Amino acid sequence: MGSKINALFVVLFIAVATPATLIPTSGEATQVSPQTPTVRKAKASRLFKQGINQYQSNKYRAALQSWAQAIAIYRETKKPTSLPSK
Repeated sequence: MGSKINALFVVLFIAVATPATLIPTSGEATQVSPQTPTVRKAKASRLFKQGINQYQSNKYRAALQSWAQAIAIYRETKKPTSLPSK
């Protein structure tokens, strides 16, 4: 179990450290959505947990896709809505 957790953290570290342009995302994650940031963050959280379940079921590619979608949503919801004024 400990080695699986270590591998999970390595995968997550690589995913977070990889520039957003190199992470494959679905078209849905890159489109502007009318959903609130709270709804989007909840979806990202579900995708993250789904990735954990997929990883534990040895579905590594599916897990990476779920995590990549979650990261894209997290990044999208962290973007400032406007630039600060000078």
